[in-house]
Amino acid sequence: MRAFSEHNPIAIFMHFMLTIIIAMFIQNPIILLLALFGSILYYAVTFRKISAKKLIFWILLFLLISLINPIFSHKGETVLLFINGKAITLEALFYGINNGIMILAVMIWFLVFSEIMTSDKVMYIFGKFSPRLALLVSMSLRYIPLYRQRAGIINNAQKTMGLYKESNIIDNVKGGIRVTSSLITWSLETSVDTADSFAARGGELKHRSSFSLFKFRKNDTVLIIISIVLFSAVISAQAVGILSVDYYASGNFFSKLSFGIIAIMAYSAYFILSVIPFITEILARK
Repeated sequence: MRAFSEHNPIAIFMHFMLTIIIAMFIQNPIILLLALFGSILYYAVTFRKISAKKLIFWILLFLLISLINPIFSHKGETVLLFINGKAITLEALFYGINNGIMILAVMIWFLVFSEIMTSDKVMYIFGKFSPRLALLVSMSLRYIPLYRQRAGIINNAQKTMGLYKESNIIDNVKGGIRVTSSLITWSLETSVDTADSFAARGGELKHRSSFSLFKFRKNDTVLIIISIVLFSAVISAQAVGILSVDYYASGNFFSKLSFGIIAIMAYSAYFILSVIPFITEILARK
């Protein structure tokens, strides 16, 4: 059995997009928990481990996003406490937690997406009908790890030059500004070189030929069909309002969730959709 990352880039791209679209636009806590669960599973398989530093960052990000909404939105009937005369409600807190789960799940999915979808895969998908878009997407996917690597190089070079002799906040801020300035300059120069190289290699030619090692096989078709069917099942349930949740409506929060047959089928469909990458990777390694 082929691993998920070894499928055709078109099949991989479609599966990622369908999974992420549901996580971004369906504000159902069960769907979002499934999205987060599937993203963490596949992240752990792709990167082999989850570092403590990364885990702490995720938790802090989740707490920050979760607490922002109840601080600025005071709608809801169940008042937990008052801060400067402003009510902090349970409904607003639940909505903030929901947003935190959504942003964290989407962020982790995109982290895995940027790792799996290499520049050659992006060029394979977009290169034929829009070379400029392919170049833009491929450059965007590699910018975060590239910036991090270059920032480390600049920072180490400045330490070697003795620019961090004084260990205080002012010296650290000045050093950070120097690193940022050098990083921006370096990145702008690289982008100009990349654009010139793209044009010199005939990237803007209308009848430019291309070569790729990727082949479209039967299991790629099966993956696309399964992804579309599962996606359609979830979207259909959302379209008729079964997965919709009104966080600020009166009543018990759990009573607002649907657990009928159609809802359970939709939850099951998205669960399968979100764990397909993890399962295929595990089976391929056995």
